[in-house]
Amino acid sequence: MKPRLIILTDIDNKTEIDDIQSLIRLLLYSNELDLEGIISVTSCFYKKIDQHNLDIIEDIISRYEKVKNNLDAHANGYPSANYLRSIVAQGINVFGRKKGRDFCNEAYDSNKGVQLLVKQILKNDTRPLNISLWGGGNTLVQAIDYLNRTLHKEKFIFCLKKLKIYAISDQDLSTAYLRKNYGKYLYYIVSPSYGGWLGNLTYYKATWPGISSDNFKHGSEDGHHKGGFSGADASLVDNTFIKEKIKPLGMLGEAYPYTKYITEGDTPSFLWLVRNGLNNPDHIEYGSWGGRYEKRIPTRFEFHTKEIYPIFTNSYDLVYGKDQKYHYSPQASIWRWRDHFQNDFLMRLIWSTTGDYSTCDHIQEYDDSEVIIELKINEEKEISLSIAEDSLYKYTYKFYQYHLSDKENEISITNHKNKALIKAYKCGIYHVIGEFSRKKNLEITRYKRFIIKVKSEAQSHT
Repeated sequence: MKPRLIILTDIDNKTEIDDIQSLIRLLLYSNELDLEGIISVTSCFYKKIDQHNLDIIEDIISRYEKVKNNLDAHANGYPSANYLRSIVAQGINVFGRKKGRDFCNEAYDSNKGVQLLVKQILKNDTRPLNISLWGGGNTLVQAIDYLNRTLHKEKFIFCLKKLKIYAISDQDLSTAYLRKNYGKYLYYIVSPSYGGWLGNLTYYKATWPGISSDNFKHGSEDGHHKGGFSGADASLVDNTFIKEKIKPLGMLGEAYPYTKYITEGDTPSFLWLVRNGLNNPDHIEYGSWGGRYEKRIPTRFEFHTKEIYPIFTNSYDLVYGKDQKYHYSPQASIWRWRDHFQNDFLMRLIWSTTGDYSTCDHIQEYDDSEVIIELKINEEKEISLSIAEDSLYKYTYKFYQYHLSDKENEISITNHKNKALIKAYKCGIYHVIGEFSRKKNLEITRYKRFIIKVKSEAQSHT
């Protein structure tokens, strides 16, 4: 089933141009998602919104409308432009600073963005509702406050438990209030920060800047120090890449703006939902194109904020970079996949330029479901990728352990084309990724996850 998704964006064509970039990418992936809302909101960087912000969204949808027939030739499920227009709404048009004034204020109950959220939260749908916060959260908090006042407690808690919120840090004061009061029931992904403008001074502590902050102050080599990071291929996210690779690709590529600060800072909040064999919307702790997060209560040392309830927050990945050095950081959990998700994006942009299926790359059909394998210590077992190869493409394969810490090295993997021999030396649970790429014009990569549960001989008999 497709993941449900609502985005709240502080989109603007002066300061928040990366939201324009992310929205263009989102529409190219809208066949993979059930997009149920695009809501214009404020943030600590953009404290007032009006029709201007909705006009920016409308322009991108109009461009999408003109290329939709081309997209339909390559993949099923793209929504109509009129449907997309029907789910656009303006949220609360003031900055979310104070409870009772800018949120949790009955004067905003009738706001269109608030009511769109209320409608979709109450929708009779058993799937979780994913909320991507690209800006401030006061419109979301107002909707939750409305439900708290109008529903029986059991129904209200049921609604809260349906939500999965991925916030790009805290961009107003409402989201800390939300977690403090309702965090017991929420699935909440965030690297917390102070919700005012000064909060951006600690964004280098967050995971999401791994999308593109190689040479920017939000980037961090270790999650503790600002000033950028090495290891990733920075040429895949700079303005030269935009000029040479994105801008020439049709109406959506043409509308993709040059980067002012960082490229697509909001994209990780939905990229983790795209089905690719690596991403698992039920387990962001496994790692994905949107990063890897673990559920815990962070310390004040990490973020200078106080959390009462566990949240999904920074987790470190050990990654061998393009510079042939190892890197260990939260941001590495995103940038490690950059060449993969950028090629995937370019493939979809190219789809938007032509209805000729034969000239383009496409996604391989295969069984991407996770496989659980039980092993004894020192036992060997073969794992494989069953891929029906197409002669028009060149295929490459590899298997590797997804290190969930910097200390794991208790499983050996011997690669042989689309198969690998695995052997474990210590009890525990390990993740092995089977990765394959196929290429006509671009190298398009997909994955299969093998979860290896290693028991001792004694454990195996209990």
